[in-house]
Amino acid sequence: MSTTTTSHASGSSSDYTSPKRHTGIYTGHQAPSDMQKALADSIRDMSHVRIRNSAFVGIMVDESLDIAVNKKLVMFAKIVYGGQLKIEYCANVEIKDGKAETVYSAIVNWRTSVGVSIKRVSGFGSDGASVMTGKVSGVGVRLQRNNPRIIHVWCAAHRLALVCYWAAKHVPYLARMQEILIAIYNCFEYSAPRYNKIREMKKIMGEKVKKFKKPTQVRWLSLQNSVDAVHDSCSALILSLDHEAATNNGEGGAKAKGILKEIKTFKFISTLCLLKDVLGILCRVSKVFQKDVIDVDQVDSMVNSTKATLSAFERIDPPHVEELIESVDEYGEYKGVNVDYSLRRRLEFTAVKRLFVQHIVRELCERFPENDLLALKDLNKILNPKMLPAGANDLREHGVESLERIVEKYQGGEDNLIERERAFGQYIHFKFFLNSKRHMSVTDLCLLISDSCIEQFPDFHVMANIFLTVPMTSVPCERGFSLQNQHINKSTNRRSVSSVSNRMTIAFYRNKDDFDEVSVIQRAAQKFV
Repeated sequence: MSTTTTSHASGSSSDYTSPKRHTGIYTGHQAPSDMQKALADSIRDMSHVRIRNSAFVGIMVDESLDIAVNKKLVMFAKIVYGGQLKIEYCANVEIKDGKAETVYSAIVNWRTSVGVSIKRVSGFGSDGASVMTGKVSGVGVRLQRNNPRIIHVWCAAHRLALVCYWAAKHVPYLARMQEILIAIYNCFEYSAPRYNKIREMKKIMGEKVKKFKKPTQVRWLSLQNSVDAVHDSCSALILSLDHEAATNNGEGGAKAKGILKEIKTFKFISTLCLLKDVLGILCRVSKVFQKDVIDVDQVDSMVNSTKATLSAFERIDPPHVEELIESVDEYGEYKGVNVDYSLRRRLEFTAVKRLFVQHIVRELCERFPENDLLALKDLNKILNPKMLPAGANDLREHGVESLERIVEKYQGGEDNLIERERAFGQYIHFKFFLNSKRHMSVTDLCLLISDSCIEQFPDFHVMANIFLTVPMTSVPCERGFSLQNQHINKSTNRRSVSSVSNRMTIAFYRNKDDFDEVSVIQRAAQKFV
C-alpha cells in the first residue's frame, strides 16, 4: 500500500496521471467514488483559496430541476486572482423549494463554509426571476440588508431573450411563422425519404445543406437556426414539397399542399428575410452576452448599437429584404420561386416590419434602461480610458459627479473602502494615468490596476476590483446545469447530490488552461491515504 501511495503522490503511476481518468483509479478496497471525492475535494480546496484571496467576490446563482425532478441551486463566483479574472464553480445543492429564504440560506451556508464575509461580496447575478429580484423579500434584497453595497444584476443574456420574446408577441403573424416552421420541421424530420430527397436537391442546386430545426416558444432566439435553414434552402424546399404534393395522395401530400400554400407567398418570404436579418443581429448580441466574462461597457455598447441599427430598419430595408425586393422587382421571383408581389403586399409587409422593429427597440429601452446599474456605469466612467474626453480642460471635470456618487456609496462604516479626500486628491493624476492607456479596454485596465496599482492609487484599486467582480451575467449557471445533466440522466438518476457535485467539479476544472494537474493529484493522493 505504501509503495502505491508513493507513486501516486509523485504522479508516476500509469493509472493516476490525470483527473480526466479518475474512473480508472483504483487502490485496494476503496471504491472509485472515494477517489472522485478526493480529487473533487482537492480541487475545491484550491478554489476556496483563490476565492478567499480575491479582494471581492461576485456571486451568480440559478435554480432548475434535474432529471429526477429534484430542485437544484447552482452557484458560481467571479473573482480576481493572480492578475486574472476567474469564474469559480461553487456548489450544486439540492433545495427543498425555490423560495427566496431557501435560496438565501443556501448562499449563506456556502459563504460560511468557504469563509467569505458578506462585506466582500461585490455583486449578485441572477436570471431576473421574481424570487431573486423581489423588491420586498427577494434574494437580492436579503443580501443587500447585510451589505447595502452589493450590486444586484439581472443577467444581460436573460434580459435580451425576454426582449425578443415579448416583441414577437406584439406581431400576430410571427406566431403563424413559428407554426409554419414547425410544420416544415415535422414534415422532414420524421420521414427519411423526404429528407434524403431534399438533401439531394440542395446539393444539385448548390444550396447550403442545413438540417431543419424546430423553433421553441421558451427560447425565442432559437428561431434563428430554423429561419436560416428554411431561407438557405428555399428553392429545394418548394420543389420537394411540389413533388410530394403531386405524387402523394395521402396525408403526406395534403400536408405538403398546406405548407406550400403558406410559404409561396410574398408575406411569408419577406417575413422570413426580415427574421434572418433581425435575428442575426440579436443572436450576435446574445453570443456576446453569453460569455462568462462581460462588463457594463460591453453591454451598453451592444445595446445602443443594436437599437440604432434596428431603428434604421424602420426607414430602410435590411440586407436580405432589400435583396428580395430587388429580385422580385426585376425578375418576379426570388431564389427561383415565383412571388405574388404587389404594392399592396409590400405595404402590408412594411407595416409588419415597422411594428416588429418598434417593439424590439421599445423592449430594449425598457429592459436595459439608462438609469439601470448606475453604480457600475459610474465606475465605468471613472475607470474606462476610452471614455476620457480629448481636451485637457474637459479632462479636469470628467467623472467628478460619478466619483462623488461612488465615494458616497463605499466610504464610511467599519470597512471604509474608499477615503474621500485621498480619492479626489488623486483623481486628476489617475486620469492622466488613464490617458496613457487609451489603447486598453476597461477590463484589461482594471486588471492592471488590481495587480500593480494598490500603492499608487489605493482607492481606484478598490474600485477596479469591484468593477471586475460584479457579474453582468448568470450564464455560467446555465452551463452548470448542462454540466449537471451530463452526470445525472435516466440511467444515473440514483446518484447522490454529492457524487454529482464531485463529478461536476472535476469536469469543470480539468479542461481549464491553468488547471494544475500535478498539484491536484498530489493533494488528492494525501487525502486518499
